[in-house]
Amino acid sequence: MSIPRSIKWYLMGLCSSAPLCFLLALGLSSIGLSSLRLCVSLVFPLASFLFLFLAMAISFRKVSLPREEVLRGAPEEVARYYSELKGRLSAATWALLALAITLMAIMMVVLVVG
Repeated sequence: MSIPRSIKWYLMGLCSSAPLCFLLALGLSSIGLSSLRLCVSLVFPLASFLFLFLAMAISFRKVSLPREEVLRGAPEEVARYYSELKGRLSAATWALLALAITLMAIMMVVLVVG
């Protein structure tokens, strides 16, 4: 059974960015910047904005690729390469959008519960 690429990248991003954001918020709180709740409400939206910005940059890169009509006359290897690249860029865009939404949801849960 194969896991779709976007879900795999989403899970890898979530497992690496959420703990890092928590540690950064905890560090800011421990040096006396503010309470942990307020530091979480600062760090997580900033990380979410960064992921949205990266998703926008990746989607711009996807738009700049050649269209299917142009690739019909190209060799099959080149057409296959660009088709695979478009799939990877789409998966990366969706994974980053889902990651940004998840980080905002985590921040909202911490603000409501904490």
